[in-house]
Amino acid sequence: MTNNQSQILDQYSNMVSSVVSNNLNDVMKILTSITLILTVPTIIGGLYGMNVNLPGAQMASAFTWIMIATIIICLITLHVLRHHDYM
Repeated sequence: MTNNQSQILDQYSNMVSSVVSNNLNDVMKILTSITLILTVPTIIGGLYGMNVNLPGAQMASAFTWIMIATIIICLITLHVLRHHDYM
């Protein structure tokens, strides 16, 4: 009877461990997706923060166009990640 109870307890422990591991994997997948989306503005801001001639840098509305392009790229990235069930 003790062996039987011990086996049941081990199986229950393994089941709980599997559920916790699965939940952790889901959370890590979502956090990785968010990191990918937030990396895009960082890269674009870093490129346009350098002291070199870049396309559109001389226009008066360059900041607006860069922000619009960044938002569009982030939305496309979000759509692709959702399409592939990463978010």
